[in-house]
Amino acid sequence: MPEDGGRVRWWAIVAVTLTGIAITASPFLLSARVDDAYGSGESLASSILTNVGTAVLLVAVVFLLERGLVTRVRAAAERGATDAVERRTQHLDDANRELAVRLDAVQAQLDDKVAAEDSSRAAVVDRLGSEVSFDTVADALEQANDLGALGQGDITVPASDAYDTPLVNVSWREHSTTTGPPYMSSSFWDEDESTQPKMTFRYEAQHDPGGGPSLPYVEVVWHPRVSAVDVLHELRSEMRRRGFAHEAKQVGDRLFVNLHSAISDAIAARTGAEHAWANGAMYEWIADGWAVTDRGLVTRDHGIVESNEFPESGAQRLRRTGSNVGTKRFSKPAPDGADKALWSHAVARATRHHPREGPVAALGFGPVAYTPETSPRNRAGWPPA
Repeated sequence: MPEDGGRVRWWAIVAVTLTGIAITASPFLLSARVDDAYGSGESLASSILTNVGTAVLLVAVVFLLERGLVTRVRAAAERGATDAVERRTQHLDDANRELAVRLDAVQAQLDDKVAAEDSSRAAVVDRLGSEVSFDTVADALEQANDLGALGQGDITVPASDAYDTPLVNVSWREHSTTTGPPYMSSSFWDEDESTQPKMTFRYEAQHDPGGGPSLPYVEVVWHPRVSAVDVLHELRSEMRRRGFAHEAKQVGDRLFVNLHSAISDAIAARTGAEHAWANGAMYEWIADGWAVTDRGLVTRDHGIVESNEFPESGAQRLRRTGSNVGTKRFSKPAPDGADKALWSHAVARATRHHPREGPVAALGFGPVAYTPETSPRNRAGWPPA
């Protein structure tokens, strides 16, 4: 509803005017009707005219003074409002500056904390580059798995100067007490099955020495009290026993050199380090600047072959369609400047993982790799006898 403040109240004006006329006329009526002591007509008229003149003069004076008074009051009100706004603005500016200082301190502390964690992690991993033992290998693997830097919690690396053979998978996780590959054990699906921590070195056989269709499973377990020399000797002995004498001759300390490089590169990729060249969680470290990750085939100088660029394998096609007829081969040529033999080997290794399907471990099945928090080395009674 509109307010009344802007309208002229004529009824009030008329009432006040009539009241004024009545009061002005009352002396004449009292003098004429009641007593001459109220004054003669001439004296009453003179007095009334004097009062009217004084009132008119006062109106003029008040009118003139009112304009200046209103102007000064308005100016004072505006200054007061302006001062209040400025004080509030200053208060907000001070609060924002104080908050900015606190936020800068938070950011600085956060950066320092992340840098300290990265530095500590790098120091742990770098120990593997100068001192090889069960604990330094376990430390490095736990640090990598704490970041999810290894695609399936383990890593495959060359065990010699050659990039193609022999390849060894290194794993540090819980395993079933049942002998044999983890995928053949019921504990792969049954979490209640008895398990025990094991660090395993598994030779990735590329053929069956006896000419059979299956690949032999060649694996040794590194006991915490056994030296690096003894575990390599045991791996070579087991490979020779299974018919891989030629490949066994190539197994040596280079395995640990490559393992250190692989874990360092995998962690660098996960933390976004400036020198990182890999991308994704690593499955296999093929050579310097070459790796298979969950992204695909990743190289330092030739980019990435994404997982979906690889044709599905015969086994994948068989599961999807019920037939492996029509399986295609990866036909992308080697990039300019890339070694063709290395490219062919890298593609062959990548096709073992791609196109990627959800790994069983991601579904919550199978043994889980250790981290610094879950490591059995934190338990009482470690190492076992």
